[in-house]
Amino acid sequence: MVLRANASQPGGAVLETAYNPAPGERLNFIAFSDTHLGADGATEQFARVRRQVNLRKPVFVVNAGDNVDVDEPAQWDVFETETMKLEAPLFTTIGNHDSYLSTKLYRERMGNLYYAVNYEDTQVLMLDNAQKHNDATLRMDGLKPDEQWEWLEEQLARPAEHRFVFFHFPVYGNRSMLDPVYIRNTTLEEREKEVERMIGMFRVAGVEYVCYGHKHSARREEIYGVIHSPP
Repeated sequence: MVLRANASQPGGAVLETAYNPAPGERLNFIAFSDTHLGADGATEQFARVRRQVNLRKPVFVVNAGDNVDVDEPAQWDVFETETMKLEAPLFTTIGNHDSYLSTKLYRERMGNLYYAVNYEDTQVLMLDNAQKHNDATLRMDGLKPDEQWEWLEEQLARPAEHRFVFFHFPVYGNRSMLDPVYIRNTTLEEREKEVERMIGMFRVAGVEYVCYGHKHSARREEIYGVIHSPP
């Protein structure tokens, strides 16, 4: 089941769920990334992921970007065919492979580029730091480059006992938001300020986990009290 995060306007949607846990029940979900569906061998590899999802029966699953290998209709058709076999709701973030040409197909197939999903006292933020293909920033294309920032501030001000953040590019290190390869139309100094602002907001709001994709690795680290980890 692929859930589209659609709203009446292009900005972020907020999805309120009907999740009502039993006493003592913990919210459980499964995260993965970089499925690259449409590429050679990707369908077989994803089938192994799907078997684990359907066996474990999480409340929901997340794909943290690079849902397809190239953003063309045929590959999105493969993505829809394969993910419809999941027996749990799927939420996604956009990756750089999903936006090689533009965000048009991603938005048509998946909906909003950034959105929130609220499960009782838990807030799950799906952010977009890859909609400019290889420019790893929260700033948006178009006339309102700061609209995601403004929306994020509003969401982090909402009460929540637990907060999780998902996006595609990691924050630090090689192949990250601070890698010169993924810095376009700005300077390293300005990107560092953007990252510092974002991390500061997460820390103040009590974000527990930041989950990213892109690096195809299993490195996990704690930064200013927040766990940063690939799925």
